[in-house]
Amino acid sequence: MEPRIWSMIRHWSFDKDGTLTDVHEYWACVIQARAEALDSHFHEFQVGLPALIRVMGIDPSLRRIVPPGPIGYGSREDVIAAVAQYLEVEHGVPATEVSEAAAALFTELDAHTHSKLKDWVQLIPGTATALKRLRDQGMSLSIVTGDRTELAKESMSPRKVRRTHYWRIW
Repeated sequence: MEPRIWSMIRHWSFDKDGTLTDVHEYWACVIQARAEALDSHFHEFQVGLPALIRVMGIDPSLRRIVPPGPIGYGSREDVIAAVAQYLEVEHGVPATEVSEAAAALFTELDAHTHSKLKDWVQLIPGTATALKRLRDQGMSLSIVTGDRTELAKESMSPRKVRRTHYWRIW
């Protein structure tokens, strides 16, 4: 890019998930917790954690989102539908029973997940340094995310990036 164009830039916007934070590690932790809850609830079927984690869209050995998900690509309902279909086809558990149980378990886990954001959300290496450098150059910065504002703030807070002087608007 030409130096003249660089000198005209005054504002930088960043997507939180995947640009500032490591979505793979976060979702691997969330899916691990969900799989443990499902495995405990449906213990008599001996489903196993790796299979549940894989069905929800995480490679259990790499702890990475696997396209096409459903986690990271679809909605919570898509994740529940994938689990319901898997348990019905592979273990004979009625899909409606799985869907209802999974929805309730995931809702129960939301508070736990929120309390773990400080541990589970990791900045991509170099993020804090880059943001500081931009801010020191007088740039205004913003975060763009589909996440709820309170969760975005919380997920950035523990990483020493949510200083008031970094972000103009939340």
